[in-house]
Amino acid sequence: MKPQSIPQLALVYLPARALVPNPRNARTHSKHQIRQIAASIREFGFTNPVLIDRKNTIIAGHGRVEAAKLEGIEQVPTILLENLTEDEIRAYVLADNRLAEKAGWAKEILAIELQHLITIDETIDVTVTGFEIPEIDLILQQVKAEQDKDDVVDIDEAAQAVTQAGDLWLLGRHRILCSNALAEGSFKTLMGNRRAHMIFVDPPFNVKIDQNVIMTILTKLGTRNHPRKPDSPEDNRAIRREGPGVQRISQPCYSKSGGSASR
Repeated sequence: MKPQSIPQLALVYLPARALVPNPRNARTHSKHQIRQIAASIREFGFTNPVLIDRKNTIIAGHGRVEAAKLEGIEQVPTILLENLTEDEIRAYVLADNRLAEKAGWAKEILAIELQHLITIDETIDVTVTGFEIPEIDLILQQVKAEQDKDDVVDIDEAAQAVTQAGDLWLLGRHRILCSNALAEGSFKTLMGNRRAHMIFVDPPFNVKIDQNVIMTILTKLGTRNHPRKPDSPEDNRAIRREGPGVQRISQPCYSKSGGSASR
């Protein structure tokens, strides 16, 4: 059987109000979804052309056209499907919507992408993806719960502890101390006279914001709208919480301007 040739598609901009809704369109769009599509157009532009027939009747793109009207966009990109019959158009309208519904999500990758959009410092609103905040929280929590199951280790609570507070383990060049990170003496025992090139801390303690989209966004907004000065009491209290010896055991970090700061 000879392969069917695919006709080239021509992109034409037409007035949004000149496009006619399809009376046989079985797909519905709520006002909320139209606002979501409008937000996507504001963020990314009108990147998905509207498909129309010879009478400018919309074949695919009803939601995008309504969102364009809501945004005051006068001209929208269209593609004329002139090679389809009336019956083929009716079948395509259903197929265009139904086939997209049959796609799934790779949950771990989805969680990674959403978490990235939440934590970046850019001004991208994560809800522009179409996912609501409660949905994102649930997705992240479910993926984290599945990962945590793989990390479960059976511990015999009745067994005698091998390591106790104050024990210092020497693993080649590495040292592991079982001690209180808030006590300055712990750092002296661990480091001796040496200084660390880098320290990873997560102050304040006992405040869970990881995997919580609402708290993460509020934290970002608070930091952006009310930045703290480096020498503010809040920062000093955070430093005391992470340990009084932290600054003393780290090496100076030099900037291009020649100044230094202890991290």
